[in-house]
Amino acid sequence: MQIHFSASSGSVAVTIGPPPSNLDTKDFPSSWTLDLEGPKDDDGSPLFIIDKSTKERYFNDSSSTIRCKCALLALGTPLVHPVTSVLNIAYRIGRLVTCQHFTGSSQDEDLKEAGKDLLRAAISPVSVVGLELAALYGICRPHDGRKLYARIEKAVYNGPVMAPCFQPDPQYHLLGGDTNKRNSF
Repeated sequence: MQIHFSASSGSVAVTIGPPPSNLDTKDFPSSWTLDLEGPKDDDGSPLFIIDKSTKERYFNDSSSTIRCKCALLALGTPLVHPVTSVLNIAYRIGRLVTCQHFTGSSQDEDLKEAGKDLLRAAISPVSVVGLELAALYGICRPHDGRKLYARIEKAVYNGPVMAPCFQPDPQYHLLGGDTNKRNSF
């Protein structure tokens, strides 16, 4: 479900549309291919794999490494994300109350951003359960679980919190691992 805000002649219209593309269920299960044209590890293995349905690149970690990371996330998510969720809600509500969205740009854009913050605050508590289930799913189906966890984090927090290496085109690992080597933490 997605809410679109449109301001015309001083009124606001809310329409319900399809789910946002970053949480589209038709992308699951995914099929994957090696990024043979991209950067390589020291042993010549591609550093990335490509999700055929979205064309997004993810680290080419082994299934056992992804399962291990998902198991760690399954343990850490109930500890970290409830606190992060409360902070996220406070931040989003603070932005709404102080009207930080209304910067003088187009009214449609301002309302759209306010709507996004309202939805992120509303779904934040439920997302903790979704993240936990995605981590557990990742133990069974590593690549799809990783993708699902990343998409939920991005939808709720607008970026990674605990799993930056699960995001498409990842820039870093949470524990500081080398991004030029496969199976890093």
